[in-house]
Amino acid sequence: DHPLNSFSTGNLETLSKVPQSKGLNTRDMVIEFYKKHYSANIMKVVLYAKDSLDQLQTWAEEKFSGVPNKDLARNSFPSDPYGP
Repeated sequence: DHPLNSFSTGNLETLSKVPQSKGLNTRDMVIEFYKKHYSANIMKVVLYAKDSLDQLQTWAEEKFSGVPNKDLARNSFPSDPYGP
């Protein structure tokens, strides 16, 4: 199972009505995903702008320094998301 084969977008029907009909709370599921998978040690950020490197570094530190480092192991996926 490659993550590209999973959920990527939704609408009111798929993000609210369908989960509710199955007794699921979308907000709780997103928070649980965040707690399980978001960690500074496995994230990357790219900044592309005409501004100086010093300015970009300042912005990156302001916006991303609060991301906790949970020292999570990086997930491993097959190289071809669509199979052989």
